[in-house]
Parts: sequence; structure tokens; C-alpha cells
Amino acid sequence: APRVPQFLDSFLDLSCCMIWRLTLLRGGFCLLTHVPFLAWVPNFFLSVSFDPIARKVFVITRHGARFPLKPFPLNTSWPASKLFWKTYGGRLTPVGQAQLTRVGQLMHRRYIEEERILYQDDPCLSEKVFAFTSNSERTLQSAQSFLLGLLPEVAQAFVVQEPKSCCDNVDSIVKSGMGKHGVGSQHVYVHIADMEREYTPMLHGFKECPRYEQLKDDAFRAAPFFTERGAAPEYQKLVEKLWDMTNFKKISPELSIEKRLKHFQSVAQQISLERAHRMEILSNTKGMRLNPDDERRILEVSNYVCRLRYQGHDDDAQRETARLASGVLPVAVLREFEAVRDGASKRTFCYCSAHDNTIMALLSHFGYRDWKIPMFGAHLVFELHEVGDEYYVRFYYEHDPERFRDAASDEIPKYVRFPQNGDIVDFASAEEGSMTLKDFEKILMEDRRSLKNDEDWRSEGCSVVLEQEADSGADKAAPPLSAMPRAVRDGTRAPERRKSLTAAAAFATLRNPHCGIKVKNIPAAATDHDVEVLMSAICDVQSVVIAESGGGAVARTAQVECASPEEAQRTVRDHRASLKLGNNQLRLTLVLPPVW
Repeated sequence: APRVPQFLDSFLDLSCCMIWRLTLLRGGFCLLTHVPFLAWVPNFFLSVSFDPIARKVFVITRHGARFPLKPFPLNTSWPASKLFWKTYGGRLTPVGQAQLTRVGQLMHRRYIEEERILYQDDPCLSEKVFAFTSNSERTLQSAQSFLLGLLPEVAQAFVVQEPKSCCDNVDSIVKSGMGKHGVGSQHVYVHIADMEREYTPMLHGFKECPRYEQLKDDAFRAAPFFTERGAAPEYQKLVEKLWDMTNFKKISPELSIEKRLKHFQSVAQQISLERAHRMEILSNTKGMRLNPDDERRILEVSNYVCRLRYQGHDDDAQRETARLASGVLPVAVLREFEAVRDGASKRTFCYCSAHDNTIMALLSHFGYRDWKIPMFGAHLVFELHEVGDEYYVRFYYEHDPERFRDAASDEIPKYVRFPQNGDIVDFASAEEGSMTLKDFEKILMEDRRSLKNDEDWRSEGCSVVLEQEADSGADKAAPPLSAMPRAVRDGTRAPERRKSLTAAAAFATLRNPHCGIKVKNIPAAATDHDVEVLMSAICDVQSVVIAESGGGAVARTAQVECASPEEAQRTVRDHRASLKLGNNQLRLTLVLPPVW
């Protein structure tokens, strides 16, 4: 072959380098084999690392600092007026608004100024941003504040989700466009969860879930931690000191030391609220003060309580408890990323305004233990990146964004991988790096068995089967409803342990003072099938009121005699439209015969 002239050789060498450099900037090292004249590429180009292309971000935050739900009786920093707490209890404060605005500004710098996944002047901005909040004043105002920091020049509008909408069906959160709300609008729409229900499994998988409640109760009963701390003189003195400072009834001397310790989380919450507002900590009429050791012990017990709710005592307990408690939100994140891969969604930024328990449940479900407790404004961030023909997911958790408030620059996030094969690891020792979207899907859907939709969550979390002691006979009078044990369906139980059950205990699993159903004259010989039919009807309206539960004002009552479980089921469904959760406009009583 003829020899290439030296000047042409140099020109080809330079051209090749330019083509290679442009390819790296566009797609990354995965395009290496597609570059011609590879031998001519200088080695220093091969050592350069280029960031992948950001395609979508999904952010979940805890709300900002709020007013307490109500004050401790001896507290002197908050008003004693009942009307004040009825009006302002639990509401977001200006401090909390500022906290979420700063988080929004942080996201603006990272994903608008640096990654450029959004442009504030985009005429189709309403199709690019999706914001969702729980049905709570503090999360709604937190969402407003966050968006003000993220998109300060863009107006906001509000949409209340209809029942059985995206908060119930994960797939519809991907498909829901602006539609009648205005495609091409310069607004960002804040979607508010179904207001006919206090909780939905999108952000509150840990609420109205009997199976989760049973697992949590079992964990607290079996925990030796409270007995061990309760036997220590320093904790005994601390409990008495807190009682003297607050008169908080849940740490009253009338209760056992174990029960009093279990409510330290409420004390720690009050401390964090007052510290966020730069107030005197637990100010009281007696002038008593906490010392650093007191606060350290309160925090130790409180953190243990928070983690125990979702981690239990072993890995198996954590897998089941956190799976239910995280609800359908993990799959919502996955579906959003899959929609980008499949070209089914134009969204580039999704945001959920939620609660500390939402974040703790998610971290536990992802396979982490001993994570730091989420403070106000804490957030989980999922990033979807494209590298050539492959998609990658990066994930990080920031437990306290306020620690960077006075910093000159933002800290670089620590991206961590989810543990595979259902493993559980300490968050501090989590493996750093990213995951392919395929691995992300496998971890959630196969390893963690994330709940696909509202129906899956309800069927696994709300179905109940009750057990009686082996020596209980048919002639034995049923114990009072308040004494009935809780029990839930567990497919691993041996068949010989599944006994004929009383329906009374089934209803004891769903105590809820905000709902309008109660049961009267429950048959003592109700079977598993009877319980199943009744519970199916009850789950349809998401509620039960039993005889011992208190309730709100009742505008009218209805008492219906039911000769069979099927008739009871039809009765509940016929009255469903009149059962207004929270208002109790109708109190429905099912009168059941002694024998079906």
C-alpha cells in the first residue's frame, strides 16, 4: 500500500481526535468501539471521564418545620389557647417555608443550571414537571415553597386528584398529563392527594394497614431495649425529669417505664421543632432545663423507636414491614423512569412532598438499616441518566439540608447502590455508585417485591385472619371487644393454627375514629369465610368504627339487620356514598344475628 504523506497523517490524527472528543461529550465511553482510526487516539483522551446525560429526576422531601400538634401542658413558649391549636396545630411555619425554598434552590442549581433538564421559559413546562403532595396543609405549603425555589419565575396552580386516580393506581401517575388543565401552560400544577381520604398508599403505606400495625406492635413488644434502658438509673431519672418539665400524659408515672420510654420520640420531635425555630428548649413553668446528656439519651431512644417501626429486629421482619409501609411509591418511581426509556413520557422532573415516615419506610424497603433520621427538608433523590443505549439510576439521601445552610458551596452527594438479592446493609457502609435501570427494576420488583398498585397493597395489608387460644371452646363466652387480640393473615402459618374465628377481633384490627361503621351482636361462631366477606366490605370504604372507639359528631344514624355476611357486605356498599370520612355524617350499625 502507498505510504500516507506525513502532513495528511497528522491531519487524520487530529481529525480523529476531534471526532472522538465530540463522541465522548455526547454519549460517553460506551461509544469507544464505534470510533474509526482508534490507534491514533491519544492516550490522554482515554483517561478523561465525562458525565452521562440526565434524563429525569424524582425528588421526595419531608415537609419543613411546623407548629406542634399541641403543646406540653407546662410549656411556656406556646399559647395554651385551644382555639390556637385547633387553627394552627401542625401547620407549616415561615421557618419551614424557608427550609423547603432552600431545598428547591439547591435542586435548581443542580438540575436546571448544571444538568439543564428544565428551562423556565419552556412553553410546555407543565408537561415536564409533576408535583404531588399528601392531603396535608404542611406538605402542600412545603410543595409550594419547594417549587418557588426550583422555578422562581413560574406560576403555580392546583389540582385535587379524584378518587382512584394516580394516588391509587401507579400506572396512571405516568399517563396523567395536564389534559383539561392546560397543555402548553406556563404553570406548574401541584396535584393534591384524594381529599375524600385522609391517607393514600402513595405516601402513607404505613397508615390504615392492619398487617403493618401488627408487625410494628410485635416488634415493640419483643424489643428488650426498653426494658434494658428502663432498668438504668439514668433513664429512670430522665423520665421523671421530663414528666416534671412537661406533664406530657404519655410519660405519666401511672404508666410503666417501658411505655414511657416508647413516647420519647414525641419529646424529641418537640425539641427539633423548637430548635428549628431557635426557641428555648422545653421551656416550662418550673424553670427546669435539659443538659447535653439528657438530650443525647432522648435522641438515642427516639432514633431507636423510629427505626424499629420499619426495621423490626431482623432482616426478614424489615423486608415485610418496610414493603407494606412504603406503599406504592417505589413502583411509581420505577414506572416514571421506564416511561422515559419507552418514550411514553415527556416529564423530566417529578416531586413528592411527604413526611419523615415516608422517607424512613422507603430507606428500609430499599435494604438499608441504621440510616440517619430525616430532619425537616430531608430528601431522597433518584436520577435517571442515559449513557449511549443504556440507562442508569443514581440515588442519594440527604437527611439534613440545613447543615449546608451557611456553607460556601453545596456538598457533592454520596450516590449509593441498593443492596441486591434482598440483602440488608447499614446505610453508612452502602456501596457507592449507580445502578442500571434493569438492575433497579430487578431489585424493586424481584428482590424487594415492591407493591405494584393500590389493590396489591390493600389485599396484603388489610386482609385479616384471627386466632383463638387452643383451649377456647364454642360454649365459652367471647371476651369483650377491647380484650380481643390482633392477628392478621399470614400465609406461612401452619393450617392447624387457623381456627374458627370471631368477627369481633377482625374489626379490632382497624380501629379508626374517623369512620362511620360499627358492628353489633357479632356471632360467636363466625367462620373464616364470614370474616373475609365482612372485611372485604369494610376495606372497600377504608374504615371501621367499633363500639369502644370514639368518633366525631354524628348527623344521623342507620341501623340495618343483616341475616348473612353477604347481606352485610351489600349494606356497607349501598351506604358507601353516605359514609363521609372525618365528618361521620352517617353512623351505620350492622345488627348481626347470633347465628348466620
